[in-house]
Amino acid sequence: MKGRKWFWRSVCLCLLSALVVGVLYFFGIVSFANIQRGLDSESLTERLDALILVAERGAEGARWSDPVVRILQQDPSSDVREMAVIALREIGPSPRHIAGLQSALQTETEDTVRFSILELLDQWDVTPSISPTP
Repeated sequence: MKGRKWFWRSVCLCLLSALVVGVLYFFGIVSFANIQRGLDSESLTERLDALILVAERGAEGARWSDPVVRILQQDPSSDVREMAVIALREIGPSPRHIAGLQSALQTETEDTVRFSILELLDQWDVTPSISPTP
């Protein structure tokens, strides 16, 4: 009799734990995503998802700022580069971010991304190092 009681208590405790983790995951408090792997991925959607997660973390996402700047400077997709600008905006200004934005602005050919970079530099009260026209 004691063995059955212990078994059912264990089952209920496991189910309750799974329910709590599920609720925390549903509300975005717990995440099982590997952001670094997403930023390094070849897949466009995985890179976008990882950048969204970095942006959602705000200042806490600063530990991924180097890959985000690298994506901004080197990614072939303008959508991903624009999301990288948004992620940097949410992380906040730093000298590395400003230098990365300035160098990306010099090579950027897509008007929407250029506008996003210029807008962010303006929000941070930074003068662009080149003229705003391509």
